[in-house]
Amino acid sequence: MNQPVLSLQNVSFEYTNGTKNTRALAPTSLDIIQGEFVCLVGPSGCGKTTLLRLLAGLLEPTCGTILCEGQPIVGTHWKRGLSFQQPQLFPWLTVRQNIEFGPRVLGIPQKEREHRAQHFLTMVRLEEFQNAYPYELSGGMQQRAALARALANEPHILLLDEPLGALDALTREHMQDELKMIWKKTGVTIILVTHSVDEAVYLGTRVLVSSSRPATIIFDGSIHLPGNDGQARMVKSTPEFLDAREHILSLVWESSNNTVSQKGESPV
Repeated sequence: MNQPVLSLQNVSFEYTNGTKNTRALAPTSLDIIQGEFVCLVGPSGCGKTTLLRLLAGLLEPTCGTILCEGQPIVGTHWKRGLSFQQPQLFPWLTVRQNIEFGPRVLGIPQKEREHRAQHFLTMVRLEEFQNAYPYELSGGMQQRAALARALANEPHILLLDEPLGALDALTREHMQDELKMIWKKTGVTIILVTHSVDEAVYLGTRVLVSSSRPATIIFDGSIHLPGNDGQARMVKSTPEFLDAREHILSLVWESSNNTVSQKGESPV
């Protein structure tokens, strides 16, 4: 049996504002296996991003322990790459310089930095724009550059917080295929927070549904779709996809009304 690359052990979290405490995450235990593509969906404001920041080491649990490869998470680490909804590229650096930034901070020798940059420039198809600055790129190209920058550190886990949420519908669909291709080529474990049920079902090998705040995982199921090989339009028209989407969507809808308290397996 595969050992978990991430393990949450009775983890909870509260925000403190003066004398007021807001419970964002109810006690949660969860294992993520190496190589999984896990998508987390739930009502707006339910604590999805809080959970991702806990996994990144940007926040410390109020209670419980989070392990990464068997070791407690203390602060951020290159093993856990993080990408946000906005690409947050350094505007004064070119695309190539942005991609090389992390390895340079980690002390990676120049030749290896250049090799990594070229590898991921090719993977995200930005070789032609490697000397461009972020403002010269489209939104989708900026997201590809941000993903390449995160991957250049060769993280074991990639944490993505709504990275495609600001894109138009067509670009978003293309980027979903790009992301799936990157996951398949690198084998990196991905945890994606998204508000799009379609996106979660198409990309994820596993979907988690969160309740309203305080976040509780009310559903944890595997997703199995036919021919899920980067052809979004074809896959999203299959009965299997439509059934899975409706099942997950109904759970999200019910959880937004605080009426669901179940955990089970996906019907697909």
